[in-house]
Amino acid sequence: MNEETGSKSIKDVKEQDVYMGDMPFMSYQADDTEAIRNAGRFLTEGRADVVKIEVDASFGPLVQKMARAGIPVCAHIGSRPQLSGLTGGYTSAGKTRDQADAILKAAKVMEEAGAVMLLIEAVPDELAARVVDHSGIPVIGIGAGPSPHGQVLVLHDLLGLNDQPPTFAMRMASVGEEIQRAAQEWVRASAERRVGGVASIAPRASKRPTARGGGRRKKP
Repeated sequence: MNEETGSKSIKDVKEQDVYMGDMPFMSYQADDTEAIRNAGRFLTEGRADVVKIEVDASFGPLVQKMARAGIPVCAHIGSRPQLSGLTGGYTSAGKTRDQADAILKAAKVMEEAGAVMLLIEAVPDELAARVVDHSGIPVIGIGAGPSPHGQVLVLHDLLGLNDQPPTFAMRMASVGEEIQRAAQEWVRASAERRVGGVASIAPRASKRPTARGGGRRKKP
């Protein structure tokens, strides 16, 4: 399943909601024409309502072209996971004055270019608050404090499926631990030859025919 068909499958479930297509690495960085075409596929084939791209101020011309083409863009600023290969792994952003100024500039440029929404990731609370105060479009936060208009979190981090989640991730379940426990128990059962036989198959609930309208049940 590719990115476009994946978003289409989700959109088919609840038509009234707004769905965002997260454009993958190298689907928009190499060439503006290719980026616009790929973004358009998210809308037409994937039925996304908005596309998200990771940006700094230099992406202003691309966002402007997308907006001119009628493509709603969510501009992802702050920490940019698609750059982790350059930074040596996932990192926060906006901790120095220069970094903070660059993020504020990117927010301003993106809004002026026609972005319909900002997503700000892993920055100090105070910086996110400044972005919200200076923006006229919705701001969504991930690890950026309580100021943004909305919040988002990676599902794996939320459910406890990631061994090394970001420090800001608020885990609401320990599904990963339960999966590991179940797998270990199955391995033990296999080693003890307690699986594979009839006894290991859960019995199905029996379904008995019910007589209706005074009729008789058919004999098997």
